[in-house]
Amino acid sequence: MKRVNCIGILLIIASAAAQLNAQSHPFPPAPIFSQLLSNVQLRDNGEFRPLRTYAYFMKGDKGTLKVLKDGSEIAEFKFGIEPSILPKYTLDYFELISGKNDVLGLILKESGKYELAYYANGEKFHSFPFELEISTGGDPYKPKKQMKLNGPWNNYAYLYKTSRESHGKWEFRIFVRSEDGEYQQSKGQVIVTRDKDKKIVAVGSSGFRNEARWRRQELVLEKPGIKNPKGEYYNNTDLLANTDKFEDGSYTAAFNIDGKPYGTYKFSVRSGEIQPQGNQIRESTDPSLFIEGGGMEFFMIKTQ
Repeated sequence: MKRVNCIGILLIIASAAAQLNAQSHPFPPAPIFSQLLSNVQLRDNGEFRPLRTYAYFMKGDKGTLKVLKDGSEIAEFKFGIEPSILPKYTLDYFELISGKNDVLGLILKESGKYELAYYANGEKFHSFPFELEISTGGDPYKPKKQMKLNGPWNNYAYLYKTSRESHGKWEFRIFVRSEDGEYQQSKGQVIVTRDKDKKIVAVGSSGFRNEARWRRQELVLEKPGIKNPKGEYYNNTDLLANTDKFEDGSYTAAFNIDGKPYGTYKFSVRSGEIQPQGNQIRESTDPSLFIEGGGMEFFMIKTQ
């Protein structure tokens, strides 16, 4: 009996310690930004249904997600907060509690400026603004309705470190879509150049299918090999993120789709480490607009 009681006491102490640790985070809560970019989507009929996502440094076990249009609240969801691998948490089990306007749930029917406002413990911890553009185009005898989301997808790409272990690599990640809403088989290429001497230090390419909604594309960065007449590189070699460090300085990543320029993105390296910029600099950013990358994702703003 004493042994059982001791075990019970130890479990209670361990649970209390875990809860205390979970509630004493060094930074404000923030969802993983790349997951919001992947998960904030509309179905073809305009239905908005939040999907499970992850966040860091959460407090409490329940939260709310408010949907605003042009500054006015139109709907509210509740969700659960559960520990994952601390300090990472899962935001899941979204349930629409107000604003249902269709048998399916919440349908966004009008163009305009929207905001997803995330709350926990009664306090707003993240704002995700975007615009919805609804238009009709294509064959005039059989017009097709298009619903386009515009916002961070248009403006960002990011470098993702696949692992902190020695085998970790860098991936150039970006969200793209088909502007006319039609499926298209495409090929993306990224070339990373060191600004001071214009030396190409990394390349990556990948085929993908473009479609109406934003889709994330992932291009593994490699050391450049031989360039063929089409501008493609082959016989490339591994670029290991944790051992093949970039030299300190500034860099430009140029991304093209099917040979046509799509965007350029700048980043800098100091002491061998890629530096956060813009809304990833915690000290100078409103916590509700902070771009959380978990120390593995480094966002770059589109410059051209």
